[in-house]
Amino acid sequence: MNPTEILRIVDAIHRAKNIDPEVVFQAIEAALISAVKKHYGDESNVEMTISREDGTIAGTIVQDSGAAGCLATESEALTSAARYRRDGWWARPLRNLTLLCGFFLGVPPSLLKRLYG
Repeated sequence: MNPTEILRIVDAIHRAKNIDPEVVFQAIEAALISAVKKHYGDESNVEMTISREDGTIAGTIVQDSGAAGCLATESEALTSAARYRRDGWWARPLRNLTLLCGFFLGVPPSLLKRLYG
């Protein structure tokens, strides 16, 4: 997802639900922080911001270098990396999180489906 697409999605949610764009930006940033903390651990100090002017994302992750525990699971997942290769490794998760925020904000599923692409 390129930065202008982020702005387009925020605008679409704003228009569809009459939600202040700043609230949408904050929800996306919070979702990004939550996703990063799930990956790196809740102890990580994470800051994520989306530029309101051009849609670029900036982030900082500070993680304690102490011994971290790992949890092994007995689960399997079947996935495809095709969309990640096509859209980029940061853009695809960002798009998914943005659409998830839209879902929780009450954006119509038909609009979310169209934006998912």
